[in-house]
Amino acid sequence: MRGVVKALTTYLGFYLGLIALALSWRGASPAYAEETSLETSPLKIIQETTKQVIEVNKNFESKQSSREHHSKLREIIAVHFDFNEMAKRSLGSYWLKITDEEREEFVDVFSELLARTYLSRIDKIRSDIVSFNGEKIRQKKAIVKTIINYEGNSFPIDYKFINKKGHWLVYDVVIENIGLVANYRNEFAGIIRKEKFSGLLARLKKKIRDFNKPQKSVAHSPAQESPRASIGKKFLAQAVFIQQLCTPKDALVALGK
Repeated sequence: MRGVVKALTTYLGFYLGLIALALSWRGASPAYAEETSLETSPLKIIQETTKQVIEVNKNFESKQSSREHHSKLREIIAVHFDFNEMAKRSLGSYWLKITDEEREEFVDVFSELLARTYLSRIDKIRSDIVSFNGEKIRQKKAIVKTIINYEGNSFPIDYKFINKKGHWLVYDVVIENIGLVANYRNEFAGIIRKEKFSGLLARLKKKIRDFNKPQKSVAHSPAQESPRASIGKKFLAQAVFIQQLCTPKDALVALGK
């Protein structure tokens, strides 16, 4: 079980980190954006992105700043994710009920929250634990199927692409049949029904503010906590992380309910 959680935590952190970086650095250079066209298949995008990100992480030196590290990662992946489409789909039918100004604000807040949540995870990936299981393309939509392989366990993760103006862009990630966008949509709908759209925005903004607060640290002496206990706590934290990402009920906790 520990291997299962570790594999999912690592890999989820990687690809949600990709999304976060894409969302937080949406002003990619036009020259680089032109390279992503109909001639570049969705499968090729995932393969090359995975390879390049792992290579950057492997060569990263601790003396370099995290900002510099993230900047290098941004150059690789920023143009491959459609943050507008993700935000729109996460609101579902409510997207049609809000004004253009509210849509713009929601996209900004939603993007910032994802970035703050997952940005620090992508730079911890040091090994390749993924195999590629092909792609399916139908007109303007595509799905790239991948498999996580870790300690004898396998987990499917699919990437949904949409083609806009000749560019293939990721708009959703499906983890063991649970879509990231659908998960957010279910949670957001429940909050909006009770607190309206303004309540959802308030929750997301509060979550972002909480990231800015200094985290309290508690000192522990080696005698107070054994290595086994430390590993157990880390395992528990990883399990909670997976639940918050994949379980609709627990996702409410992440929004501060």
